[in-house]
Amino acid sequence: MPNFITRSVSLPPLPIKLGETEFLETARGRNLTLVRTKSFDSEFFIIVKPSGDKVIVKGEKITKPAKIGHLQRALEIFKERFCGRIISQAFAYKDSSLTEKTPLILDENEILSLVKSSKFNKIFIEIGFGSGRHLLHQARSNQDALLIGIEIYKPAIEQVAKLAIREGLQNIALIATDARVLLSLLPAGCLQRVFLHFPVPWDDAPHRRVISDEFASQIARTLGRGGRFELRTDSEEYFLYAMQKLSPYVQRKAGEISHFKNRDAAVASKYEDRWRKMDKDIYDLIYENKTADLGEPQQFEMEFLKFDAAKIARNFKNFTFKGEDFFVHFEEIFYFDAQKSLDAGSACEANGVNLSSADEAINDEAINLDATRGGNLTERGSMDEISTDCGKISATTAGDKISACANATQILKKASVASCKNESQAELKNELNHAAEPQVELQNKSNHAIKSQIGHRSELSHDELQAEHQGKLNRAEQQDKHQSNLEGRAEPQAEHQSELDCTKSQLKQQSKPSCAEPQDVLILLSLGAFDFPQQCFIRANASGTRYFIRRPLPTRENHAAHQKISEIFSQWQR
Repeated sequence: MPNFITRSVSLPPLPIKLGETEFLETARGRNLTLVRTKSFDSEFFIIVKPSGDKVIVKGEKITKPAKIGHLQRALEIFKERFCGRIISQAFAYKDSSLTEKTPLILDENEILSLVKSSKFNKIFIEIGFGSGRHLLHQARSNQDALLIGIEIYKPAIEQVAKLAIREGLQNIALIATDARVLLSLLPAGCLQRVFLHFPVPWDDAPHRRVISDEFASQIARTLGRGGRFELRTDSEEYFLYAMQKLSPYVQRKAGEISHFKNRDAAVASKYEDRWRKMDKDIYDLIYENKTADLGEPQQFEMEFLKFDAAKIARNFKNFTFKGEDFFVHFEEIFYFDAQKSLDAGSACEANGVNLSSADEAINDEAINLDATRGGNLTERGSMDEISTDCGKISATTAGDKISACANATQILKKASVASCKNESQAELKNELNHAAEPQVELQNKSNHAIKSQIGHRSELSHDELQAEHQGKLNRAEQQDKHQSNLEGRAEPQAEHQSELDCTKSQLKQQSKPSCAEPQDVLILLSLGAFDFPQQCFIRANASGTRYFIRRPLPTRENHAAHQKISEIFSQWQR
């Protein structure tokens, strides 16, 4: 993955278009910023992550484009336009082909289109092709067949793609996915061969095996009449396990099973070579389909209802839910254009994002956040965080600019205005002092509450803060009524009333949210089967809640995970 390390990053207001590359918007998380980027026809995220006295900039792995050159070009532009001194970089430009998608490597939708196109007379699938010896042999021997290779190890996919291209083989398609996922999406009876050679036996964790009741069901459904599933393994336990899973179809005469021991194969994998040198037994199980199952893939709805992004943001937490055969892990939440302002009686907008290393100079127009995770703000506002009613802006939030119009000194100064006349209270007569003493106490509490917004406000929830402010307002109104009963004290009363009004005004100002709650959030999560997690993003905003960048496939497991996500979102809104 291309990347570079710099001393600082300073983004202008987005969106901005530079040639064929557009930097659209930022989403800020706990310790990094995502920059949504479009380069030519590819859309992806760029990660900007402070680390010590440096800032790391790289492509985000989940949304990495198939045309890797588009990401590299965007990073080059990002580096030249928005970054300070470059410490190191790792780019791997080889030729212009990097702007093209790697041939033969497809996604699920492209595989399905190819299968349905009837371009080939036969379709073979090999699950876990590894070095590609057997896959390439079958492609050479069956020019009229489409060979679909499934592998989760991406370097192996890249290597086999290069070998196939070098040989000029045009009947190979490769994909990084879970075999059970792809089988569940294929039309009924479309396959003639399915090869599974030397899978990981998982003798200590059978639930992680490729073969299962669901897998056997999909094999019986997707194989055409006379189609064969071939298992080759060095594990006798795995061999017997597979026999058990496929036996029900034999019993109802839907298929037949034949098996062999130490049978020679036309081509041996590197694992087989290893096992034979160790004098290990090799087992073959062949299941031949005798029927044409017309059962089509199950259809699942994968759309979300409309959710309230602000409520989701308020209640979000990192946790994992484990179902019977799926899981959902809520990993992190990011905020699109969130926390733009810090209201302290005057407008103060952050027009850009600035991430600086610890030794960078302070910007004259804005307070820059220290790039060190957990570090303080710069000298003009040296505190861990400045909190607001709707959230917090912290040194770990990827460096938002806070306008100098509302620096810490001014906030504290506004907070202490009401206390400037406390000395005159001592000059009031006893009956007026009787009314003023609670006011002094209220005044001190008010000052403490406003000051405590700096660094400690996040300890209370939004509702708790509202209740606290309302209680202070009620006490202030009671004092106001008490003041009206003190006749004949016009001048002291006027002065006291002025202080009271000032305090009440300040408390009312505090009771209002100091900035709007986030209305646009991005949630990173993992979901799917236990042994093949699929990460994706879900975005929630005024347009609704939907998958963003990477959409989970409509499989049974992903559908169950989707239903759980909807349920949890609903709980967070209550």
